Amino acid sequence: MQKLLFDMFKKGLDGLLSMLSAC
Repeated sequence: MQKLLFDMFKKGLDGLLSMLSAC
């Protein structure tokens, strides 16, 4: 369960970083 949350958090973080670098 904790690993799933960690994966979701990491995915969200990666998406946020890619959005920021796209600007």
